Amino acid sequence: MLKLVSRSLLLPRLNVQQQDISFLCKRVALLNLTPRLFYNTAVEPIVKNPKLEIQENNEKFHANLSPLELLRKEALKIEVASSLRPRCLWLEEEDEKLLRLVNEHGKRWTFISKYFIDRPASTLMNRYSLLKDEKGRGPWTEEELKVLREVSKGKSPEEIDNWEEIQKALPIPRPMFLIKQKYIYSLNPATKFGRWSQEESEKLQHLITRYGEDNLDKVATLMGSRTRRQCLERWRWQMASIKKGRFSPDEDAKILKAVAQYGENFAVVAKVIGSDRTARHISQHYRNILAPNIDRSPWTLEEQRKLYEVCTKHNGNMIETKKELNSKRAIRDMWNHFVTERKLQNIEKNKQSK
Repeated sequence: MLKLVSRSLLLPRLNVQQQDISFLCKRVALLNLTPRLFYNTAVEPIVKNPKLEIQENNEKFHANLSPLELLRKEALKIEVASSLRPRCLWLEEEDEKLLRLVNEHGKRWTFISKYFIDRPASTLMNRYSLLKDEKGRGPWTEEELKVLREVSKGKSPEEIDNWEEIQKALPIPRPMFLIKQKYIYSLNPATKFGRWSQEESEKLQHLITRYGEDNLDKVATLMGSRTRRQCLERWRWQMASIKKGRFSPDEDAKILKAVAQYGENFAVVAKVIGSDRTARHISQHYRNILAPNIDRSPWTLEEQRKLYEVCTKHNGNMIETKKELNSKRAIRDMWNHFVTERKLQNIEKNKQSK
């Protein structure tokens, strides 16, 4: 190893001028680095995408995928190649498989994730907790929301310092992070919920244009009354679309073909058909108009009244209503008939009160 010596000792022994010291140091450094520089001169191999590599290694676990899961597998290739953010609803087959695998292997989430297409261990754990309603992870009831509003006393999340007391006051025990999350994104008095005004939409578009989609924290702060999540959802899934209005027959044909090839993964569908519409716009059009399993037969008065009764019982939750009725109607269609029946019921009540 080269030892460091003082300049006064080095100059006489090597008989070099002072101005040549820097040149000498460069030569020594180069000689020491040469083995490293030429150790591997081969071209770097192409790095495979980790997601696809994991999928290839899990082929033996995917031997019994359902037809719909196979479509998700094809869609994953497009997601990875185009860096798309997946928004895939859980399939009934996936839910059944998850419950069966947990029953067979226990809560070994990393192991069980190998049986699924792009469902990380953490996602499986949360989904299982939701299915089993463990630790209060199910839907919030009206009673819970009422208590949460009362105990929080209209304070902003930053002003609340008694979260433990709020947790104890709730009728259903829930993890602290879920309580805070629900309050921040659903009940925060400083946040506006519901429809966006034209003024808000224009302001969001201006801020996104100025600061970019990757700086949504700042965008939300400048919006003042909307959360980061609301800004993201509004922009990415509703406003980013260039094309609006009615779908053409040609668009319908392309959507149906893409769904048949990749399943109901509408971020992928929008990508492969080259649409200027948002994934959400395409999703709503498909599920309410194009889906082959939709019941489009005329409504009966009895069916509409039954819908009103069940939906009222579920506090307007149309998804739960659809499940209980085992209906094949489109959600939007069901909601429109619910509103119609509600108006009729109100008219009847007003007549009786007079």
